[in-house]
Amino acid sequence: MSRPGPTPVAVAGVHGNEPAGIEAARRVFARLERGGVAVRGELVVLRATSGR
Repeated sequence: MSRPGPTPVAVAGVHGNEPAGIEAARRVFARLERGGVAVRGELVVLRATSGR
């Protein structure tokens, strides 16, 4: 259960040739899953797709 706080929103993968944002989001979520990080609020990441 998250504690009340801000809700940052990140958009990743908008440009198909720039995968760094997607990789960064994966790393952040992996770190949060390991625990030991004091978090308030929620993090939302939207991954764009090319639609192809």
